Amino acid sequence: MAPQDHDRPMKLCFVTVGATASFHLLLQAILDDKFLAALHEANYTHLLVQYGKDSQALFEELLSKYPPGSPSRHGIEIDGFDFNHAGLDREMRLAQARPDEGRNGGLVISHAGNYCNLVHG
Repeated sequence: MAPQDHDRPMKLCFVTVGATASFHLLLQAILDDKFLAALHEANYTHLLVQYGKDSQALFEELLSKYPPGSPSRHGIEIDGFDFNHAGLDREMRLAQARPDEGRNGGLVISHAGNYCNLVHG
């Protein structure tokens, strides 16, 4: 994750699509201007995406619409990765409130077959 602006606490939305299946529609939805604007309105600072199998090219293509520093990112730092052999515990914990670490409670969005689960931090 990119360094955060210490004037605002970090507030992370972590999206995981899993490692074995492609969820292109979920990626398209979370990397859409309307979703990024909604994150901004809810004071989110970071979007971390575990984009899964065969989706790196799509992630990078969608992200290219929102170059760093552009108004279309709505101030959201965006990062992504394919698979983490160590699991997703670290990433999920980043969505937990830790005022002593300058972090507000965030959100975890995960795939679950044909629908998504939302978990507030």
